[in-house]
Amino acid sequence: MQVSRSQRVSSAAMPVQWKTAGSYVNSYLCRQTAAADGYDDGIMLDDRGRLAEASAANLFLVRGETVLTPALNGDVFPGITRGLILDLADTLGVELVEQALYPSDLTTADAAFIGSTLMEMRPLDEVGGVRLNSSENVSWSRLKSAFRDVTASPSGMV
Repeated sequence: MQVSRSQRVSSAAMPVQWKTAGSYVNSYLCRQTAAADGYDDGIMLDDRGRLAEASAANLFLVRGETVLTPALNGDVFPGITRGLILDLADTLGVELVEQALYPSDLTTADAAFIGSTLMEMRPLDEVGGVRLNSSENVSWSRLKSAFRDVTASPSGMV
């Protein structure tokens, strides 16, 4: 995963909640740029240089026992999986903070992961050359386990 040269399309130009072709092209460019640079995916910044999201997933960082995610500021997609992860953190008593995050926050994270309906939850073990031990992180493991319990349940409920 890398911080992409492709910027997230501003909600001032196109509301992030609209599933329009332009937003898919933006995500495609992010992923293609990452692939050309030898990465699986990219993290897009908003027009203020803040972390927004991966090409097709919401972003989460873990610092200590706290999970951080970009605040919904109009340029971050309010995904269903994002909402579920927030609910699971609350249920588990994991502190989750929504705030403005910047590329420098990636270098101080103990772990990072992405979440989306298509990808579910995936740990990020490297971001822009910075090695993270995300797959072994306790907060990540607790959230992932709870996520599997909910999504594997026939009723979708724990």
